[in-house]
Amino acid sequence: MSKYIKLTDEVKTSIIDEFARTIGLIKMSDGKVVFSKTLNDIGEKATLYYTEEAWMKSKLLIAMNDKEIAWHSLAKRGEDPTKHEYIIYDVLVYPQEVTGTTVTTDQVRYQTWLYEQPDEVFNNIRAQCHSHVNMGVSPSGVDTSLYERILNQLSDEDFYIFTIGNKKGDLTVIIYDMGKNILFETKDVTTDIIEDGSGIFAFFKTVSDAVVTKPTPKYTYAGAYSYGNYVAGKAAKATQQTQVAVVGDPAIPSTQSTQTAQKTQQTSTTSQGKKGKQKSYRDYLDDYDDYDGYGDLGDYYRRGY
Repeated sequence: MSKYIKLTDEVKTSIIDEFARTIGLIKMSDGKVVFSKTLNDIGEKATLYYTEEAWMKSKLLIAMNDKEIAWHSLAKRGEDPTKHEYIIYDVLVYPQEVTGTTVTTDQVRYQTWLYEQPDEVFNNIRAQCHSHVNMGVSPSGVDTSLYERILNQLSDEDFYIFTIGNKKGDLTVIIYDMGKNILFETKDVTTDIIEDGSGIFAFFKTVSDAVVTKPTPKYTYAGAYSYGNYVAGKAAKATQQTQVAVVGDPAIPSTQSTQTAQKTQQTSTTSQGKKGKQKSYRDYLDDYDDYDGYGDLGDYYRRGY
């Protein structure tokens, strides 16, 4: 929910009035007065843009590291002051020590690195970002403590962005905009990409046009398993259409169905009144090749008979 960072005069007046009504009715059992007020969502929304290069750098830092990693981002406001828009346009990795669950800044090395940055970089470091590898992206107690410390250092015109990402692509975004006196949380923020001429998204567009997902075959399962003219162990009419057992892959007959067909060949008689030589299993394999188009499989099975 988007919220005020500092209380407006209107909100102050509302809280004071509510507090006055509350203390007029309160009965204290321990001599303490406790008053709590949760401020409502103010309904504002923001958009966080990444340039193609910044987006790719951020994604690769998370994807290519099996431990946590942190970085600063260079950011600026959007051109329209009436909109809550912010643009991340570059990524900088600073000196740090990491484990699978922590990032620790080497303060001496960090300060040396920071003060070596040119003014156009130093003055636009407005984002602190880090990964949670394969874990969720909710801020930890360490994270929220950092947010509070940085917030207390911001001037009345500054803004600052915090992000946490993981390998699944989850992203937490928190934006403190002191100039507009608004805190934006993840649900308030839409992320988007600005094409910067690097051609990264143009490349992915050609990939999406060229690569399509192959449809999954849909098989119809017959009510009985059969080979040739034998259905469920009983002689079928000679005019009945030959069925093929479909168990998982239609090109591979199941063991159960194979045993049934073999047993049927041994016990079945010419109950239809016609006498003649029964088809052998080799004949059924020939029929099967003609049906499914997988002749090599038939050759494979023949070597066992």
